[in-house]
Amino acid sequence: MAKDIYRVDATGDPTSLKSGPIVEGETIQPIIYDLSPSRFSSNYNKRPTISTKYFDPEPSSGIDISTIYLKLDNIDFTNNATITETQITYTPSTDLSLGKHKVEIGVKDLSGKIKIFNFYFYIIEPLTTENFYFGVPYAHTSYSDGALTPVDVFTYVRDVAKIDFLVITDHSNWLDMNEWNDALTQANNFTQNGVFVALF
Repeated sequence: MAKDIYRVDATGDPTSLKSGPIVEGETIQPIIYDLSPSRFSSNYNKRPTISTKYFDPEPSSGIDISTIYLKLDNIDFTNNATITETQITYTPSTDLSLGKHKVEIGVKDLSGKIKIFNFYFYIIEPLTTENFYFGVPYAHTSYSDGALTPVDVFTYVRDVAKIDFLVITDHSNWLDMNEWNDALTQANNFTQNGVFVALF
């Protein structure tokens, strides 16, 4: 019967795992860190190297590398991964699909404590052409300490200055709810796909 870190076999029946040496006072699970790809990151590479580091904090019984596993999109790729006492690394042999991908890492120490960590990353289509846009990322209106209303500001920068985007960053504590809602409404009204972006 194969050892299972969840203490059950494939049928769900309990297994009898031998615990490693008990370290007096050890109550902390192994630490998993230095994730790659980073959590919630977007990646162009369809075969990213997936890796993480780990260690058993003091007082330590040590990492049981025979129980370390890696799953990608709920499929176990542990047998295809390179596992050491401090790191697990896996590179897919085929392209991943565009979209969200889930990674699950499990690390157990010799005293029986296990840390299971889940994170996500995304594969996105690379841009075929790069564009340059000109705009203002920081501007105030008369709703706080500026001079013009949101309508006047958006109209001027779009029609006169002819820039691509404007971000209004009024002091939120100066605005009442009517001003807040009006600025947000105007930003949505002035935004036109491929022409001008208004943000508030």
